[in-house]
Amino acid sequence: MSIAERLFPKEKCLKLAKKAHEEIKRLGSASRIVRSEGNGYIDWDLVFSQSLLGERLHNPSERVIEESLTRKERELLGRMRAGEEVNLVIWADFDGVFVSPAVNWRGSGKIDLITSLGLKEMIQTADRVLFRTSRWLVSDDSLVKRWPFKMFPEPLAGQLTVFPLFDETTVAILQKMAPDKIEVRHKPLFGEDDSLRREAVELMHSGNLDRMMIYSLISSEKDRREAEGLLREFPTVAESLVFFDTAHYYL
Repeated sequence: MSIAERLFPKEKCLKLAKKAHEEIKRLGSASRIVRSEGNGYIDWDLVFSQSLLGERLHNPSERVIEESLTRKERELLGRMRAGEEVNLVIWADFDGVFVSPAVNWRGSGKIDLITSLGLKEMIQTADRVLFRTSRWLVSDDSLVKRWPFKMFPEPLAGQLTVFPLFDETTVAILQKMAPDKIEVRHKPLFGEDDSLRREAVELMHSGNLDRMMIYSLISSEKDRREAEGLLREFPTVAESLVFFDTAHYYL
């Protein structure tokens, strides 16, 4: 359990996520709470069974539940099954969604095996993945210069990366899961992040929105406010966006 969740228990976090769920729905998009009861992170069965990503799994544990999908998702699901091209895009915060650096600071930055496997499948089923992180994006060379005595161990597959760093080795590990699909962008720890706004503008001018679904993985109140602001500013993208919420408070 993270420090944030000690201060803001599960019941309060779920209440806030459900409130945002209703507002996001009112703004023309969809929000789905995918918090795992076991560890508070992502329930991958919920993600894949309630999105078009699950249609691309080789051996899904659960089939896509069409009743849980939006009108546009059901339309695109039909196109996928007819062999037509459909683009699935992921916008995902890294911390909070996949790992909480506030877990007692012991092994901070590690991702458990179930999350790692789900992350890999998610990447493989998407056409493009944009990770956002407020960690320091550093090169391996600058990491050695900054920490000559290796206070932070080098990241290994499955460890991804010791907080608060996010280095080239980590990005390479992610990219090996699906080459040429992944981009990692820095976002400010405090204040607004305009990366999703820029993405929305680009997608609106791409001419591909009619055959595209964007899945945004979020975890906190800050993420929810950004989601609502994005939908108010760009209502054109609302039906092409679905938010998966892990129902945390801060991280």
